[in-house]
Amino acid sequence: MEPEPIVPTITGHADSSRLVELVRELRELGAKPFYGTRSYMRADEWFGNIENLFEIMECSEVEKKELAVFLLQGKARYWWAEVKRAEDVSLMDWEGFKTVFYAKYFPGKDKLEASFLSLEQGSMSVGDYEAKFSRLLRFAQPMTEVQKARKFELGLVDDIRSSVVNLRLQTLTEVVDCAIAVEKTIELYIQHQNRQRDYRGKGKALAQCMCASGEHGGTGKRQRTGNQKEGRAAMHAQQTRTSECYNCSEVGHLCRDCPKPKAHCCFKCKQPGHLAKHCTRG
Repeated sequence: MEPEPIVPTITGHADSSRLVELVRELRELGAKPFYGTRSYMRADEWFGNIENLFEIMECSEVEKKELAVFLLQGKARYWWAEVKRAEDVSLMDWEGFKTVFYAKYFPGKDKLEASFLSLEQGSMSVGDYEAKFSRLLRFAQPMTEVQKARKFELGLVDDIRSSVVNLRLQTLTEVVDCAIAVEKTIELYIQHQNRQRDYRGKGKALAQCMCASGEHGGTGKRQRTGNQKEGRAAMHAQQTRTSECYNCSEVGHLCRDCPKPKAHCCFKCKQPGHLAKHCTRG
């Protein structure tokens, strides 16, 4: 369980009664205490939330510092006590507090700034890229909206960047929204191509199956043609075995295959010496 928050005495040149009202407003807005952390991401998240609340509160730069100090608890409170012993904080404003806070909880600020300058989308979605971009942007030198937009464009993957840069959008929000729309269009196109590929693959498999079963052209047709030829050959062989030669009257071969000399033979009575048209037998 987190320890009970320590309610510090509000000091400095800010009006105490006004600060009490601001503290009440800060609590109503859901401000959370800060206990210190080794994670720069958690420290940055807390600091960012406080800055967002200050945007909707009417307070001076000194009052912002006093309100932030009020939210320090646990180890963070002990750290602030050390800061007070090292320097006079009575006139410190919000930017001064931000400087000492970053020095404590972001000792690698230069590395974070370098990470921002080299940041690219890579395998991240546009949404994830934007989240990391915004997080690291806090550690970079101040930039205009146009500069942020150009920097974000520069890190997009080629397929998305090529569709965004020509629009010359002027704000980071516009670039992010456009990049997300392009990303979605690309995803839908890829899904369509995959469905078409699956459909063609299934059609090819069905055609091969039909050919193998003889239902449609190709192998089945050749199979039936071969069977017909084999049937005719078998029938011819059977007729040859049972037919009588008209030349020699022997069974087992046809006249055209007879080895004996050809003689004029009557096809009606099968007797040599005359033709069928001259046959006197019925």
